[in-house]
Amino acid sequence: MSEWDKKERRIKPDNLKIIVRWLMVLAWASFVFAIVLSHYAAPEQSYAFLRYKVIDTRDYWLTPLTDYLLYIIYFGAILSIISLAIDRFRTRRSTDNKHFNLVMLLVLSVTWASYIIFHAYKNNL
Repeated sequence: MSEWDKKERRIKPDNLKIIVRWLMVLAWASFVFAIVLSHYAAPEQSYAFLRYKVIDTRDYWLTPLTDYLLYIIYFGAILSIISLAIDRFRTRRSTDNKHFNLVMLLVLSVTWASYIIFHAYKNNL
């Protein structure tokens, strides 16, 4: 058996493939939830109209929400690493899906977490 004859013999995805799909969905859902949570944890913008009307704005990160935000980002990154590891050992053909969306999610999560750590906790470092 020197080369694959390009005939698909797999009837349906196995249990491991289904688990990887659910982990992907859960990882992306946690990323979307982290985006919503970051809206409430991040400092507020001080627009000229707000300064004109002398309305106070918060110029610091809310620490409890920022901690939860980091946990959610880490959770999504760990799920993407687990999915990539399972997928790496499970795929056998070069035509199988590479799941670049998980790589993108991992890079975005690590970058976002490092941004939050260096900007939210810069006074504590």
